[in-house]
Amino acid sequence: MTEDSVVPVEKPTIGVIQMVSSQRVDTNLKRAEALIKEAASEGVKAVFLPENFAALGSTQTRSIAEREATDKGPVRQFLVEQAQRYGCWIFGGTLPVPVRLDGTHIASGRVRAASFAYDGAGRQIGRYDSRPMFAVDVDDNQQSYSESYQVVLGHSTVVVDSPIGPCGLAIWYARDGGVLS
Repeated sequence: MTEDSVVPVEKPTIGVIQMVSSQRVDTNLKRAEALIKEAASEGVKAVFLPENFAALGSTQTRSIAEREATDKGPVRQFLVEQAQRYGCWIFGGTLPVPVRLDGTHIASGRVRAASFAYDGAGRQIGRYDSRPMFAVDVDDNQQSYSESYQVVLGHSTVVVDSPIGPCGLAIWYARDGGVLS
């Protein structure tokens, strides 16, 4: 190699999964698995799942959350297994959990919307509990949606080192002048 040489660097690829989630966790996990498999077949280093990928709009949010109180919960185990099976990092959108970061239960019946990151060996590398919450009035049968009815405010953002570089765990950014939280 000479002083003027260029050394090619392999650019890591990522898979950003978009899916239409339902209230059925089992159906959503099957769909997510197929999409993770597809992304992994393309050689991605990290897969990013969407917010509420495991359950969206469920009337059983607290029940789903109770099963995710420990790292043995079915959705969290699914994320571990996918990371191990495909050897890529998995950034798990959000799922409801009934415990704070320190392990204490949220007694109000509400949950935290948590995002988990797992490395390619299936080890949990980070957890972020969503801070922003939405409230909106719409012209439908329900007429209003307010995340605070079910979700407890989380904490500040988390950054994890990954094969694709540092990744900040966050859920969304408000385009109406809000700040990243």
